[in-house]
Amino acid sequence: MSLRTMTLSLCVAALATALASACSDGAGDTSRGPATVDDGGAALEPNDADEIPCAPRAILQQLCQQCHARPTKSGAPFPLERRSDVLRDYNGSPVRELMLGELGRGRMPLAPVTITPEEKKVLVAWLEAGAGPVPATSCTSSGAPDASPRAGVDEDAAPPPSEDDAGEAVPDASDHDSGAHP
Repeated sequence: MSLRTMTLSLCVAALATALASACSDGAGDTSRGPATVDDGGAALEPNDADEIPCAPRAILQQLCQQCHARPTKSGAPFPLERRSDVLRDYNGSPVRELMLGELGRGRMPLAPVTITPEEKKVLVAWLEAGAGPVPATSCTSSGAPDASPRAGVDEDAAPPPSEDDAGEAVPDASDHDSGAHP
């Protein structure tokens, strides 16, 4: 076998290994929302902030993200904007566990920001439960799920057809040119 053939074979094997690795680590998984992309176009992480339940999300946004944002401020070592931020490791420890430790010792949030006992209870409960996801949810500024009739509705989508008492589709009056019956 020539040196050129051997080199080509090694390159093909390395490429196949890299592709297999990329496919198995979820890099192509878009089920958790669009990925954040770096300047070179490479996917970095899912944008899964909307998978954080509303109450802990509001606490993270109002308190933690004063420093733990993108970019971080006041020396914060990592952002806390996405669920994936809470689940990643920092210096060999899960961020979720670091958060529990800092909250438990009363070291976070740093002054002048304060956390009420109720806010702390809500955030700690979510973290202790594993920081699990919820289906992508829109929240109000108060930390409640957005229950408005238009929340999450595609404004351009046609409304579903009405049904009469027998379950038959009833034509919408706007479907008729003159509005009069034939």
